[in-house]
Amino acid sequence: MNQAYHLRAQYMKKLVILILLIVVAGIAFLFYQNYQEKQFKSDFKRNFESMPALLNPELNKMNDKFMDAEVMVIYPTMIFYLDMNFFKGTTLPPEAKKSITNQGKMICQTMFAKLNQQFNVTSDRETKMVLDLLQSEKITAEIKIRNAFGQDLYTEKQLLSSCPEYSTAVYNLNQ
Repeated sequence: MNQAYHLRAQYMKKLVILILLIVVAGIAFLFYQNYQEKQFKSDFKRNFESMPALLNPELNKMNDKFMDAEVMVIYPTMIFYLDMNFFKGTTLPPEAKKSITNQGKMICQTMFAKLNQQFNVTSDRETKMVLDLLQSEKITAEIKIRNAFGQDLYTEKQLLSSCPEYSTAVYNLNQ
């Protein structure tokens, strides 16, 4: 009887140790996953804020005597400034506004192409984290067209989580 009690006590100790190890491993896994997500968010923000370094050289190639372009980030917004150097009017002509509005749809295409290039997302988990950040952080792209005096003529703002490319990415992720 005493030996059976002793064997049962040893078995219970081993069972308790095994349960504790499983609980500790589970907690460590959850903390590590939380750490990874925070690290990814920090890297995302840092990479997003460094996108002007990637975009401005490309825009400088397109700059000419009539128009200058520049990108600036004030997290969570990326602002594209288009300065019309010789335009001194205070309102944008309707035909120019129409043309810009049609090209404004390119904000989403351009931003998602640059996000893919900048972040080099390789897994579904990373894709989901980027999409979640675009939505939760309310990442926005904005175009500001200014005249020769720096006065705003036209502004268009686009929440990236409302872009068709965002919906497509979510749909593809869920397939």
